[in-house]
Order: sequence, then C-alpha cells, then structure tokens
Amino acid sequence: PSPMTHEQLCCFGVDSSACIAGVDARTLASGEDVGQKRQVMFIGRFDAEYKNLELLIQAMSMLDPSPQLLVVGPGDPNRWLGLCNSLGVSAAFAQLTDQEKVAELRASSCLIHPSEYEGFGLPPLEAMVVGTPVLAFSTPHMRWLLEEDASYFSSHKGLANLIADVLNNPIPYREKTLHGKERVLKGLTLEHAARRLWAHLHQV
Repeated sequence: PSPMTHEQLCCFGVDSSACIAGVDARTLASGEDVGQKRQVMFIGRFDAEYKNLELLIQAMSMLDPSPQLLVVGPGDPNRWLGLCNSLGVSAAFAQLTDQEKVAELRASSCLIHPSEYEGFGLPPLEAMVVGTPVLAFSTPHMRWLLEEDASYFSSHKGLANLIADVLNNPIPYREKTLHGKERVLKGLTLEHAARRLWAHLHQV
C-alpha cells in the first residue's frame, strides 16, 4: 500500500509495509492526438461518495461559460446526469480503453481529482506524464504524492476559481506539470514499482 494506507493499517495492528505504486509510462506515451479541447476530466469510480464528484459538478455550475466535463470510470451515471442537467453543466460519462483515456487526458485543459480519500491515486500522476495540469482536493496524502506539482482546493468555490484560471492562464499550470512529469518518470513508473516490490520480497 501507500505510506498513508500503511500507517492506517498499523493503527489497527495489521502488519504491512509500503511499496509505492507507479504509472504505465509506455501506455501514457501512446494514444491518438485529438487536439486540445475546452474540457476538464475526472477519472475514477464516480458512484463512491468519497470521490466527491458532486463538489466538482457544483464548481462547474459556477462557470460561465462552463467547459465540457468528461467523467471516465465505472458507475451508474443517471444520478449525476440529472444533477448536471439541473445545474446547467454539460457532461459526458464514458468507459474508455487505455489508449482512448490517454488521448482524452492529453486533450483536456486539466484533470480534476476531488477525492477526499485515496489509498494511492494514479490518475493525477498519469495526467502529469501526458502534460495535463492537475487540480486536487487538499488532503495530506495528495500533497505528499503530488507535492507542488499540482494546484489544490478545499471547496467548490475554490475549485471553480482554479478551473477558470487554468482555462484563461494555462502556462503557469503547465509549467508545474512539466516538473511533475520529470519527477514521476524518475521514480513513480511501473518499472520502479516492480523494482521496489522485488527488493521488498527479497527482504522478507
């Protein structure tokens, strides 16, 4: 698990050790280039309350004009489509192949990660690798994982302000992302994760 999950397990007396995961850099280097879109993206299980999709939709409703919201992941979209329609938010829900997901992620203005809890959190790291700015809910774990390479919010109003700023002034956000990409590729890929796991197994 991640260091945060490891600490939580220790609180319950569960013997564990942290072996940090990594992104699939080869898959992230693939994917069709579909050009830039005025679109923000959410990746994850949107039927889990802690993923905080409602906060994201509320933030989108404050923007005029609102960009397109693309939600990628498993779950029943009917509840969320009803909320989007009532708030005037244009949204699409999809389950994509890895290559399709990479293409849409690369084309998006930003990835929004509003989750209040994560065992790890791969989508923000994947976004950094393809050069897409990350806006993340401010939690100790996300700040540990993403450091200063993402921008953080703690309310729907704060998120709305960040989305508007990314759309109108993207360069500073993309500069953050480039630094994040370098950091991820140096130590947070699947290859690095495999080496860490192998080393751990040989210590057991």
